[in-house]
Amino acid sequence: MKNLHILLLIAILGTAITPAAAARTISITHSLDYKPYVFIDENGDSRGLIVDYWRLWAKKVNVEVKFIPQNFQTCITMVRNDTADVVGGIFYNEERDQYLDFSKPFFDIDAILFISIKITATAPEDLIGTPVGVVKGDYSEWFIKTYHSKLSLKTYTNYDDVIQAALQHKIKAFILDRPNAIYLLSQHDALGKFRQMQTLYTQSLRGGVQLGNTELVDLLNRGINQINDQEVREIYKKWVSYTPLFPKKLLQTIIIIGSIFLFAILILNTLVLRRRVKQKTQHLQQALDSLHEKNSALTIEITEHKKTLHKKEELASELKTISELIPICSNCKSIRDDNGYWEQVEVFMKSHTKIEFTHGICPKCVAELYPDVAKSKLPDN
Repeated sequence: MKNLHILLLIAILGTAITPAAAARTISITHSLDYKPYVFIDENGDSRGLIVDYWRLWAKKVNVEVKFIPQNFQTCITMVRNDTADVVGGIFYNEERDQYLDFSKPFFDIDAILFISIKITATAPEDLIGTPVGVVKGDYSEWFIKTYHSKLSLKTYTNYDDVIQAALQHKIKAFILDRPNAIYLLSQHDALGKFRQMQTLYTQSLRGGVQLGNTELVDLLNRGINQINDQEVREIYKKWVSYTPLFPKKLLQTIIIIGSIFLFAILILNTLVLRRRVKQKTQHLQQALDSLHEKNSALTIEITEHKKTLHKKEELASELKTISELIPICSNCKSIRDDNGYWEQVEVFMKSHTKIEFTHGICPKCVAELYPDVAKSKLPDN
């Protein structure tokens, strides 16, 4: 019995001193240089948005994570060959769906077609015949081959190689994710040498695992579901301040200069507008004055026309009055009016028209009435 107690005590003590089972370790492979999402610092450690996200995820599901930096294509190969568990940040497409399973999305990223400022292209089709730089195996390569197959692609090992080729004028256009491209261009002081022509697509970063590993997919999604929006914002906030695009003072200077410039444009626009209004007002006044002059001339013309018309009407009335048959004496030439009275010609005409008579004497009557005067004053004939 005593020996039995000793054995039982040994078993209990053995159980107590047995170390707790180690937490599961998930190996996550990622790109070597995809700033600010992931990169290797001067100490050889993995840093960036994606690294912080997976560390937070590991706490949520109580596992350890081991980061394995590789070029992107090698990351995919390692997961397919089961030498790594997860591709830490990858976009879904139909081709990759043939050999990988994917977690839920956790970061949204815009892919931008950048072109040299010396090019006047406005759409991807304008770049036919111009090589477009992409990272080999990147989602952008698949996207262009699928949706813009007429474009010529030139592939590079990593994102920095794409930027270097663009700076060395080996390519005039390239496709990179917006945050990564802006960061790399700013490092080379080359933001002003290229412009963002078009957003080609917006994709979501996911975790990629070996095809058929549904258990690991479920684990990834369980942790992703436990990470809230505020925690994601905190991660972004950390790395946005880590790689600012513009220094604070420079940004303030740009804002001040921009405000002054906009104010100057507003003042200039106001002055130009006032000048145009003044010119238009002068033109309208001139047109109005001209219209008044024409109206006055037309009024005078109408008045004169009315006077002329009135005179014509009076004359027509007079002509109508005297156009009838007039009874006249064949001897004394008196005219009989409508009442039967006989009047001298001048009296009749005066009462029926506005004709006034003056009296004189013709040579024939002078000879008959005043023969003596006629002989001395009139010619013999």
